[in-house]
Amino acid sequence: MSLSGVNWTPQLRELSVARMQELDLDVATHPDIARLVALSDFAHRILKSRPELVDWLEKPQQKDNREIPDPLPEDLDGLDDVTCSRLLRRYRQQYWLKVMWLDLVHDNAIEDSVRYVSLLAEKLIDSANRWAFNDVAKLNGMPMDEHGNRLPMLVLGMGKLGGQELNFSSDIESYFRFSSRG
Repeated sequence: MSLSGVNWTPQLRELSVARMQELDLDVATHPDIARLVALSDFAHRILKSRPELVDWLEKPQQKDNREIPDPLPEDLDGLDDVTCSRLLRRYRQQYWLKVMWLDLVHDNAIEDSVRYVSLLAEKLIDSANRWAFNDVAKLNGMPMDEHGNRLPMLVLGMGKLGGQELNFSSDIESYFRFSSRG
């Protein structure tokens, strides 16, 4: 095995083989996955708990696809906080896994990865905002200004989030609040 022309150490090769055995996958049949799980504990842990993501990652269109689907259903009325959190967490795991796969296996350009991570974070935050607004409106009524106009809930992204410069280790600072005007 090699990555970008560099030969792997025997320890890394052993780790890859052991992890692929745990996943019940053949190294020769899934060389990209073998590289990924050898280089990332996170990827190994996610694929171990969600083996269906192997087939998803290996679809030919995934390498070039940067679509960002909504992680939550359009109708949020029946969605409780536990289910919402689970859906958002699973989405984040799946797409962070994809970014890692693009970076570690396919030598993705850093600019593309930073842009993609930022867009994915924005989608997660927007989805959480939609759910939170819906939940607040259900519990307390629709927020209105003094003229009876519906008030949107705003998300203020600070630091790297606002600058679209996120990476895997970026903290996200955000504030959710209602606007004082519509």
